[in-house]
Amino acid sequence: MCARPTPGSSKTPARWTTGEVFEKFRETHHGWLYPYSLFWALKQHLGGKLWLEWPAEYRSFHAALSRPLPPAVLEELAMQEFCQFLFYNPMATPAALRRRQGH
Repeated sequence: MCARPTPGSSKTPARWTTGEVFEKFRETHHGWLYPYSLFWALKQHLGGKLWLEWPAEYRSFHAALSRPLPPAVLEELAMQEFCQFLFYNPMATPAALRRRQGH
């Protein structure tokens, strides 16, 4: 599991998920990354319930895509995508990036 930022921290998903390498990763892996991240974001949003217990509008991937998602789900979705990026690219962690920049 990827560590979540603490409230008020400067490490929000919007800050973490910028950059050309991350965007290329999202484009390359979109076929599995978006559905996977959406599933986990919805699961988190719905209190960890089994997907069979989710409201009908979220139980199907296509149904979930047909409606606007709450901001909390979108934020969690970004977090999930970024966590997968880190698992695929261990040299892209914030600490590794700082080391390469000489900080």
